[in-house]
Amino acid sequence: RLADPAAIHLIARLAAGGMRDAESMLDQLLSAAPENIDAMTERVMREIKRLQDEGPSADLTMPPDESRPLSSLRPTEKATILRVQAGDAALLRHLEDLGLVPGVQIEVAGYSPYDGNLSVKIAGRPAEVLGPVITDEIFVESRL
Repeated sequence: RLADPAAIHLIARLAAGGMRDAESMLDQLLSAAPENIDAMTERVMREIKRLQDEGPSADLTMPPDESRPLSSLRPTEKATILRVQAGDAALLRHLEDLGLVPGVQIEVAGYSPYDGNLSVKIAGRPAEVLGPVITDEIFVESRL
């Protein structure tokens, strides 16, 4: 695989000098990233770092997870994407093409009770129809 020097510098910066952290991030990135590691993987790297930072406390308890799957939202509800749980690289690329990445704000415009499909407005763009296979893998935090 090829690696863009900017991506390697980003890994080093996010690892803050920790060789094991850098190795762990690179390993996770290689398992989820497309063929080449480039600057477009910055969002993935920041999400890996965020998840590492949210590890267990000294008493081995995890911080509370207040996220919920996108599939649980209904029309007019707004949320911010926190993480995408999918491990399929092609699906992750598809979601990135749609703009469904951590930090993006969304609004549910419609819901089909027969098949569970959601019509979702993504960062002000026209609504996309997403099925449960996708919406079960995206975790969000509700906004008021």
